[in-house]
Amino acid sequence: MRKKSHISMADQIIESLQIEPLTSHRMAFRIGNILPDCQPSFLTTRHSYDETIEVTKEKMRQFLDEYNSMEEIGSRVCIKLGEIIHYIADYFTFPHNKHYAGNMKDHCLYESDLKHQLREFVHSEAADHVRTRVKRFDSLEELFSFIQKIHAWYMRKPRNIYDDCKFAVYVCTSVVATIFHILAKRYETQRTWNYTYATVS
Repeated sequence: MRKKSHISMADQIIESLQIEPLTSHRMAFRIGNILPDCQPSFLTTRHSYDETIEVTKEKMRQFLDEYNSMEEIGSRVCIKLGEIIHYIADYFTFPHNKHYAGNMKDHCLYESDLKHQLREFVHSEAADHVRTRVKRFDSLEELFSFIQKIHAWYMRKPRNIYDDCKFAVYVCTSVVATIFHILAKRYETQRTWNYTYATVS
């Protein structure tokens, strides 16, 4: 995806989920979504599922290990989350996958068209329908299994820009929804434990 596509993805996640840390730190989340394309590793490491999925999963583990509740989510944290979503979005971009047969010129032209079509798609009824199916899992392992399953489905045949828009919006939004769902559950558990402890004491 082009940088503007990643920004479109970030904005649609913020608007569809309406989660306070993201709405308050919109710019930080946007920066995170384009940051991997601004780093030197962009030239040496392909943003493909096969090459980077384990790194991305580890980033998600570290994210939830480091932060215990949404109260701890500031701009620096939103940048980190944006970086994770950047890679997830690229996994569902046809030229970033091994079943894409085009050359680099084809790749660039495809992503140029994707930039315009994704911007339109995120405001469409089709996108609204996709967002009604967004998942919120109780654990990262369930989320990882979901990503693997959906990517395997994506790889069953050559894709097109419309497919990319649907898959990327669905999975990226589900990833963010799940991460905040886990944080919210953790926060509620901690509040309950604190209340119980205070009552007993």
